[in-house]
Amino acid sequence: MDIVLIGYRGSGKTTIGRILAERRCLRLIDTDKLVRDCFQGAEVSSIFATHGEPAFRQVETQVTLELLQGTGFVAALGGGTPVQPAVTERLLTYTTGVILYLHAPAEVLAARIAADTTDGADRPSLTGAVSAAEEVAAVLAKREPTYRQLAHHTLDVSTRTPDQIADAIEALLDGSSN
Repeated sequence: MDIVLIGYRGSGKTTIGRILAERRCLRLIDTDKLVRDCFQGAEVSSIFATHGEPAFRQVETQVTLELLQGTGFVAALGGGTPVQPAVTERLLTYTTGVILYLHAPAEVLAARIAADTTDGADRPSLTGAVSAAEEVAAVLAKREPTYRQLAHHTLDVSTRTPDQIADAIEALLDGSSN
C-alpha cells in the first residue's frame, strides 16, 4: 500500500516517511527534493527568489501528479502541495494508497521550524508575516481544511517521536488491511 504524507512544514513528513519507507521496503519520494532537482538542486528559498513561488508551485504540481501515477512508495508532499488545485482534485480520487495528515498545532510547528538547523533556512516566508509563529498560524488556518478533507486518517504528531508516529501509522495500516 502506498503512503502519502501531508501536513504543514515541520510536521515530520520526510523524517517519518524515511522510517516508514525503510520498514516497509518502499522508496521514499520527497516532492520538495523532486522540485529542487528540476531547478538544478537549488534551495527552495532560492527558487522562490529567482523564479517566484508560481514557478515553484507549477513544477511541484507537475512532479506530484506524475508521482501519483506510480506505486510502491511513501511520498512526503511539500506543505503547500495538497492545496494546489490540480493536486487537490487528484488526491480526492486517490485510491491506490492511504493519505495521512500529520497534524500539530501552529505553535508546535513554529517551534520546530525555528529549531531546525538542517533545512529551516531553506523555508521561505509565505506571507511576509512579522513572526514565524504568525505566519504558521495564518497559513495553517488556510491549508488545514484541505488537509483534513483529503486525509484518510489524521495523526497528532505534536508529542510523539518520529518512531512512535511510524509505529502508530503501521498499526493503523496493518489494522486496516484486515
